[in-house]
Amino acid sequence: MSNVSARKIYEQLVRTLNEKELNFAQDDDEMTVNATITTEDLPIQFVMRVMEDRDVLQFRSVLPIKFPEDKRVEGAVVTQIANYGMINGSFDYDIRDGEVAFRMSTSFTETMLSSELIWKMLGVSCSTIDAYNDRFFMVAKNMMTVEQFIKADE
Repeated sequence: MSNVSARKIYEQLVRTLNEKELNFAQDDDEMTVNATITTEDLPIQFVMRVMEDRDVLQFRSVLPIKFPEDKRVEGAVVTQIANYGMINGSFDYDIRDGEVAFRMSTSFTETMLSSELIWKMLGVSCSTIDAYNDRFFMVAKNMMTVEQFIKADE
């Protein structure tokens, strides 16, 4: 368990979002924030939570596309291609229902997280989702092949 309290991290998260004048809903008991960030392409819904038992701040966003049953294997392949070499964050993929989510987390064990780091995490999360959302959609809708996805990722 960290010597920095999870509550302080949660308060820093809320303070950062307030400083950036974002609209969000917070659950102080669960140390969870729900926010929607609007980008050029799409609104991105985030669940941001402080996981006290793990000393982790996690951002998670379920993408608005699900791979249909006949495209589930392709969905697994393209999410893995997207993840390969990714330094910050990763896409989670549920092959059972075709859901794709982006997840980024950081540990706060023995440290305090700055507003700058929290804001950077949110920015990187948004830009990564923005970079891949359309391509995931195109593969799911048979508008792009896996091979084309690979070429676009090079």
